[in-house]
Amino acid sequence: MEAIFLGLFRYVQIFKELQIKAIFIISDNSAAVQDLAKQRAGQKLAAEVKKIIKLYQQLKIQTQTQYIPGISNKITDALSRLSTFGENSVKKVIFIALCQA
Repeated sequence: MEAIFLGLFRYVQIFKELQIKAIFIISDNSAAVQDLAKQRAGQKLAAEVKKIIKLYQQLKIQTQTQYIPGISNKITDALSRLSTFGENSVKKVIFIALCQA
């Protein structure tokens, strides 16, 4: 759940610059997907869900979530492995291109 928040938080300025109105969150964490879809969680994750929902509201964006089993989630797996190679974020130019696709 924290990874989803940090991913959104990292690109807040780009969301604003590009006037992004909706995002699609794909995760291999079924609990996170379910909690975000329902906009509620158990006591342990409630604070995390609230942070993400507050960020949605501040950005005025709609969201949709989808669960993809880890083995099928190749894009996320590839991005998560960037840190192994000394890269810890997607370059702004690439992220903007993805947002506009």
